[in-house]
Amino acid sequence: MKGEWMLIQIHGLTEEEIYKLAEISAEGFKDNPGFLLWGDDSNSRKYVLTQFFNIVLETLAANKMVYATSENYEGICAFWTKKTRLNLKQKFKMLKLIKYFSIRRLAKLSKQFSGMKRAEHFVKEDDDYLFIFMVVVQEQYRHQGYMRKMMEFLFGEAEKRNIPCILETDSKRNAEIYSYYGMKTESVQQLSSELTYYILKR
Repeated sequence: MKGEWMLIQIHGLTEEEIYKLAEISAEGFKDNPGFLLWGDDSNSRKYVLTQFFNIVLETLAANKMVYATSENYEGICAFWTKKTRLNLKQKFKMLKLIKYFSIRRLAKLSKQFSGMKRAEHFVKEDDDYLFIFMVVVQEQYRHQGYMRKMMEFLFGEAEKRNIPCILETDSKRNAEIYSYYGMKTESVQQLSSELTYYILKR
């Protein structure tokens, strides 16, 4: 892909280093509409999200699917393919997160997402695909081209495999940014009066 930016692959990190990446990721998502039920305030949501990202990033890093713009972690992105997505055993680890939610909050979350068609639904007929799990740029490094570098890298990874690239976001602004980089909206799903999910594909 013309202009492709080579990122560094994240692997061989200690538990403490993976947790640091999880904290950076949580900071970028803690105030997104889709995570508002994950805690009563930004700090509590960041803590729970850090535990979530710690579980997922540990697995994805082991599968060599986590990348950063540099060792300073200005930007971090992670993905999986149909053939390397989380298996049932890995998803089972998510049950550790239940202790952070009340029964009432879990019920609200279940109701909120019960009718949603996830991104994978729109590529289920494809032999393979690249699902962008996350793209996050630390606040102090935003508007410096790191998002573009990561998107170009991810698109390049999909093109190498000759497979579609897909993602989902709970932010209209983010959906517009992804559209700017060439992704097309596949679905807009109104889950509640406060929450809309956008599925984009390239």
